[in-house]
Amino acid sequence: MGYQESLMYIQPQEQVGQIVKEYLMARQQDPTGRFLVDIPAAVRLQAPLKGCPAGSVLLWAAGERSSNMLQAAMPDDWRLPGFCTVRTIPVEDIQHLLDHAVRDGIENEHLAYNRSFKYMPLDLYFVEYVSMRERRKTNREKGGGGPER
Repeated sequence: MGYQESLMYIQPQEQVGQIVKEYLMARQQDPTGRFLVDIPAAVRLQAPLKGCPAGSVLLWAAGERSSNMLQAAMPDDWRLPGFCTVRTIPVEDIQHLLDHAVRDGIENEHLAYNRSFKYMPLDLYFVEYVSMRERRKTNREKGGGGPER
């Protein structure tokens, strides 16, 4: 099939941050590794898309498209937790949204905003995820907030 881009929708969504953390750690430990798929960015949906609700985070993947694309982005010994599911959405299915973002001059090399999604480099998403977890932890220690995810 060759090089292709896709979005990966992971459920439950609470696992996305942990999976991104594991992905970034694997890449740091083996920067010259021969991974079949790269995950350069995350996309936060501003509106529902292809059955994914608004607010969902999808991972932007580039490489050999397959049903186990997430596994191809990770080390050989990594396994997706058994309670998680991954759905792959070919980027061609949202091409009209990408064309609109570029046409309106919304896209740049760091962030792209669109009525439908917010694109951000993976390391920036991870900083946002860690920040959110710290806020929840602080709220819980003060007696507020719900369980940590």
